[in-house]
Amino acid sequence: MKMEAVKIATEASALQGTRTPDGTMSNQDKAQKLMQKAHGIMGNALHFQGQAEGLSKTANSINGEIGLYDLAKGAAEAYASYHANPAGDFGDIPSLPNGLSFA
Repeated sequence: MKMEAVKIATEASALQGTRTPDGTMSNQDKAQKLMQKAHGIMGNALHFQGQAEGLSKTANSINGEIGLYDLAKGAAEAYASYHANPAGDFGDIPSLPNGLSFA
């Protein structure tokens, strides 16, 4: 958009110096309208550029925080595993030594 605005402004500048065959500056009105159009397009381009930069900053911020969700997920899994079996996995309970019994 910026390049289009510059192109239109250049065209308007070229028209400002031209005259009709009868010597009047009738191209001045056309040049003024083109220059206004160029200014409008440039204003929109700068506005959209600002929006794009803001959205890019937000996206980069979100992207930087995604790793924290993975860490939180791992911590939640570990916490849930601990609550399900805080001592870890048990094998079979060994038999009592010789001479001992349950009474």
